[in-house]
Amino acid sequence: MPSPAWPVFDRRINTRPVPSGRNAKSSRLSATSSARRTIFMAAGGYPDNYRKGDAISGLEAAARLPGKVFHAGATMRNSDVVTSGGRVLCAVGLGATVADAQAKTYDLVHTIH
Repeated sequence: MPSPAWPVFDRRINTRPVPSGRNAKSSRLSATSSARRTIFMAAGGYPDNYRKGDAISGLEAAARLPGKVFHAGATMRNSDVVTSGGRVLCAVGLGATVADAQAKTYDLVHTIH
């Protein structure tokens, strides 16, 4: 369940990468009617003495679901993805409605361990 201490912002702006050789002022933004929800996944002990080196599993399964998982505080150790920072992953669900996007985001989160 979302925490009431963390407000949820509904952003409906679809940004695209700035093409090579152009600056951000010449880039265009386009609106979309779809919704997105984001959940940050933190390392055990965060925000105090968070753990480093814990293996992260389920990323392959999450990659097959709708949405994206962005890595922030994660690194490779041998062939494993492991924690290396406090806020480790960012799961983003996309849906036709806010409720649909939220459900898809939680599907991503529940797949990753």
